Amino acid sequence: MNAMVIYEASGCAKQANALLKRASDRADAAVRWSVKPWRLAMLTWPPVAQQALSDAAEAHVIVLAINQVAEFMASTSETERL
Repeated sequence: MNAMVIYEASGCAKQANALLKRASDRADAAVRWSVKPWRLAMLTWPPVAQQALSDAAEAHVIVLAINQVAEFMASTSETERL
């Protein structure tokens, strides 16, 4: 299965990978994840964002692994107004 992890810091990405592994282990499923990590800060560059969008379209699961949800939501709202 394909997973996309959008992360803020490398520690968040590691936790997301561990979470995906635990989920498949608990389901007693022989699921092998193909994880494509994307650093949140890199997605502001249009060519990078376009490639990430392509990966997202192929993903079965998209994990948003960030520390500051309120800060992220505020910055997203500002972007939408532009």
